[in-house]
Formats: sequence, structure tokens, C-alpha cells
Amino acid sequence: MKKYKPSIVQTKCECFICHAPYTGGLEHHHLLHGTGQKRLADEDCLWVWICRRCHQNLHDHGTYDKELQRIGQETYLKTHTREEWFKRYGKFYD
Repeated sequence: MKKYKPSIVQTKCECFICHAPYTGGLEHHHLLHGTGQKRLADEDCLWVWICRRCHQNLHDHGTYDKELQRIGQETYLKTHTREEWFKRYGKFYD
């Protein structure tokens, strides 16, 4: 199992979407995805824990996808400029 650096978005070990508590069933979700974006999101610690049900809804139906991308961008921009964001991720989510 891959070991991830702590998320800079989430500190509680619960589903970020529905707040289900950790029971061994939470999954790692990259806030940004696409070609090369998951690797960058890992490097920047832009990920959250989500439960299986919410993760499946997100991937199957896009539920909360855009909101999570915006949260990733907003979190990154607390310590970086918009120019740095664009150079790294190539687009804006706001």
C-alpha cells in the first residue's frame, strides 16, 4: 500500500464529503486528476479521504468533482500565486 504525505486539505480521518467516520473503509482521492495531475496532487498533498460510496459517486457521476478541484486550487493558493498554480496545473477551477 502506498504511503501518502499528510493532506494539506483535510486533518480529520473521515469522509470529506459525507463525514462518515474512519472504519477502515476510507479511500484516498486526488483532488486533481488527468494526465500527470495525480502525481502533482500527491506532491502538493492535495488529496482527501472519502468513503467507498462517495468515491464511487464521484467517479461514476462526477458528484462533487468540480467542488473538490476548486478546494484543491484554493488550498494551494493559500501559499502560492495564481501564476505558480497555472504553471503547475495548466488551468483554473474558479
